[in-house]
Amino acid sequence: MGQLEEDKLHGKGKMEFGSGAKYIGDWVNGAMTGEGIYIFPNGTLDELSDQSRGRWDENKAHGIGRLDFINGDRYTGDWVYGARTGEGILSFANGNMEFGSGAEYTGDWVDGAMTGEGIYIFPNGNRYERRYSQLRYGCVLNYIGFNKFRGDEIRE
Repeated sequence: MGQLEEDKLHGKGKMEFGSGAKYIGDWVNGAMTGEGIYIFPNGTLDELSDQSRGRWDENKAHGIGRLDFINGDRYTGDWVYGARTGEGILSFANGNMEFGSGAEYTGDWVDGAMTGEGIYIFPNGNRYERRYSQLRYGCVLNYIGFNKFRGDEIRE
C-alpha cells in the first residue's frame, strides 16, 4: 500500500510480507530506503527482535537506528548495511544477561560485534571500561566501583 512508480513502491508506503513482517516508511524503486520501521513477526523471522526503526538503504538498516528486542533490551546506534557497525548503545532490560539488571553498554561495534573500546554502566553507577575484539574481552582500561583488577586478559 502506498505510492507507486513504474509498478514499484516509491515514496511513502506500507508492505506486509508473507512472513507476517511489516515495513512502514520510505521506498525507492521497490526497496526499503530512507526512514522506516520494520516490525518482526514474533518468533518467525527473528525470534529475538520485535522491531527495527531508523534509516534504511536497499532493504538493510543503514545509518542511525534502533533495534528493540522482545525481552526489552535495546540497541541504538550506527548500522552499515544490516550490521551494527560504528558507535552504539546496548541497554539491557533485566538480569537475564551476565551484565546485571539494567546494565548498559556504550561503545564501538563492527559487523554486529562489540569491538574496540566500550563501557558498561551498571544500575548502581559502577562503570567498567574495557577493550573488545569481536565479542572477546580484551584489556581492562578502567573501572569504578569494583574491588579487583586483573589487567590484560583475552577470554572467549
